[in-house]
Amino acid sequence: MLTLALLSALCGLASSVFLRVADKERACFTENLPSRTRLVGVYWTRLYDEQGYRYLPVHPDLEVNVLATDPDEQVLLSGSGGPEGNFSFTSRRTGNHRICLRSNSTRRPLVAGGALALHLDLRVGDRTNNYAQIAIEDKLTELQLRVRRLTEQVYHIQNNQDYYRLRLKEVHWIQSSTSRWIFWCVVVQTLCLVPLVAWSPAW
Repeated sequence: MLTLALLSALCGLASSVFLRVADKERACFTENLPSRTRLVGVYWTRLYDEQGYRYLPVHPDLEVNVLATDPDEQVLLSGSGGPEGNFSFTSRRTGNHRICLRSNSTRRPLVAGGALALHLDLRVGDRTNNYAQIAIEDKLTELQLRVRRLTEQVYHIQNNQDYYRLRLKEVHWIQSSTSRWIFWCVVVQTLCLVPLVAWSPAW
């Protein structure tokens, strides 16, 4: 039971995405984030030989372009890195944030029959902070570091609660509007059916 609890706790720390894309193909996905939440992505690439069914290292000249937009299609991050790298951004408002990655191998095209395997680890919220590095840079004692970590966790919990309240309002509105629509459909069907039933004995 303890193993299961530890495993579920570790799985909640980060999420991973594994993509196989062709050269210069854009791979996009959405991440639903609360407002004022930091997201950190760490990626690495390998060349997948589809004929030999194996992974090969890529040339260091390969570029990976990263583009992140918010729910209003405003660009939060636009940049490029090497075959291994990371990126981060902070959400401005609640909603689906679109993250796109694209390989750019103009200097050295991928070999024929090859695809690019892209592995991406995502960390969200307070899990993005490197507290060991923060303690060294800010010269914090263990107690000060613990207080800072707890303060940031409380902020993150409050932020998530606000986010889930907003989502709950949206779900409640959808549910009530659907219920009203179903009610009026039944009323209209009944009003149409009653005259037909009353008319049928006359035939």
